[in-house]
Amino acid sequence: MKQSKITSAGFLLGLFFLLLNDFYLKEMFGNWVTGKLSDFAGLFIFPLFLSLFNSKRIWLNFVFTAVFFVFWKSDLSTGFLFYVNQTLQTEFSRVVDYSDLIALSVLPFSYWYSEKAKPITFQFLKPVIICLSVFSFYATSAPDSVSDNQLTGRYYRVWDYDTYDQGVLQIGYQSKSCKSCYGIVLGPDVIAYGFNDDFILAKINPVINDTTKTVYAILVTTKDSTDNFGDKEVYNGLSEKDFLRKLKELNVPDSVILNHR
Repeated sequence: MKQSKITSAGFLLGLFFLLLNDFYLKEMFGNWVTGKLSDFAGLFIFPLFLSLFNSKRIWLNFVFTAVFFVFWKSDLSTGFLFYVNQTLQTEFSRVVDYSDLIALSVLPFSYWYSEKAKPITFQFLKPVIICLSVFSFYATSAPDSVSDNQLTGRYYRVWDYDTYDQGVLQIGYQSKSCKSCYGIVLGPDVIAYGFNDDFILAKINPVINDTTKTVYAILVTTKDSTDNFGDKEVYNGLSEKDFLRKLKELNVPDSVILNHR
């Protein structure tokens, strides 16, 4: 294959199904089929997209795609994804589901297609197709849209267990109708924090300006709790290694990242 196949009919059809599934079908139906369709469509077109950069040894594009997909869909990528999100302040996410590996079965068909497909003549649309392709690959790993359902009526705290005299991280939503009644209150020890409706994460420096003392905390919020202080499940003083392990154990979404203050 001497040139990229991204303007071929098969690539464009795969790109169409990838975008349709991520932006419409998943939202409307949200079943097992829509959960796998993006994997099949993405794996079909991704090695073809890589031909933009490697048009000679095509088989390497397919090997790389298979290896990266296995890595991405396994626990092996959790630490990598955490560092990428924290370093770049991005919100890439994925669900560890080994049944997704069934989509690898589309790669032989994609390879066969790459040898047979002919680019369509409208090469002037290639920049647009490239932009749409990059957007579709990002959208597949982007976090779900933020829910409008705020936590109400509760306040959550992660305490500094060394001093007990202040909540190093306080977060809560008390009223949707009163904008001044909810918010995030941070103690001076919090370096970074992140949260969604289910989890609160914090990177804490118990000794100010001493990064060697950095620890992590995870708070599991209890939506149906009637307590004012829902601090029943707090994992505080975690090392970075234990923090990453606990994130996997609790199934904290990768999109919940630690945003620096």
